[in-house]
Amino acid sequence: MKTFQIPKAKSQHEPAVVISYAIALISVLYYASFAVNILVAGGSFFYLCVKLNNFIAFIIAANILLESLHSTTRLVCS
Repeated sequence: MKTFQIPKAKSQHEPAVVISYAIALISVLYYASFAVNILVAGGSFFYLCVKLNNFIAFIIAANILLESLHSTTRLVCS
């Protein structure tokens, strides 16, 4: 029976994984620290409305919806 060989490039990718987890942890803590100030349970759109203004939140929400629509159509067409 053949065993799975770990490629030599594994050691090159380990620092990138550690850095990406550190960035994710910092972003989670940053979002949580601001989300504590909002007393109403809500999603990211409500968070943007409170921290920024309604127009910027609308632009960001429209961007998210268009990105979702674009990725869905690319998936269907492929």
